[in-house]
Amino acid sequence: ETFGHELPLNAGLANTSEIRQGCSPGLGAFGSARSLCMLLGGVARGALGVSPHHLAELQGVEESALYGQRLWGRGLQKYECRGGSESFVLGLHSFGGSFVFLCPRSGISFALLLNDFQLDYSVTRRILDLL
Repeated sequence: ETFGHELPLNAGLANTSEIRQGCSPGLGAFGSARSLCMLLGGVARGALGVSPHHLAELQGVEESALYGQRLWGRGLQKYECRGGSESFVLGLHSFGGSFVFLCPRSGISFALLLNDFQLDYSVTRRILDLL
């Protein structure tokens, strides 16, 4: 029930081993917003043996046709903030619009998991404008 390598037509297929082993953005990880925030909160406290500042060390710059210039730390994207007390946050934005991030200075983590597949970065931008 798929078209070549596209997303499954039946949402129940997303939990099959073939799909879970594939490289479908937004389907590669299963978890709740709360569990993602707890994981990043552990990083903020140093409970996982790695500090947010270590993760923030710039490792690369990517030019994306969809999203513009993207800065990458050690496994997480580095988003610059303009509106509040944070100079940057670390996180990931998925193909489907979901977004999770950690504020290294304050230790606050945030996750927004969307149940759709859109090439839309507007939700992420609105959240970053508030920080």
